[in-house]
Amino acid sequence: TDMGYARVPNGTGNFIIQDPTFNLNNDENTSLIDIPKKAKELVKIIDLLGRESAKNQNGIFIEIYDDNSIEKKLNFE
Repeated sequence: TDMGYARVPNGTGNFIIQDPTFNLNNDENTSLIDIPKKAKELVKIIDLLGRESAKNQNGIFIEIYDDNSIEKKLNFE
């Protein structure tokens, strides 16, 4: 709660979850939490309608990881 979803650096970088900047540029990561780097683990896969999904299905999916990062995936086999 009370976190912002922003591109860092402002408008060009990857989207991250950070402390809100309230009409200021997102020049640097302003997160107050220093999380040590570790291998991120996949928590959930959802489709574009928000339904949980299996990884081996065809379509466009969003993978959610334990570090609050997301990756968009396109799967056609």
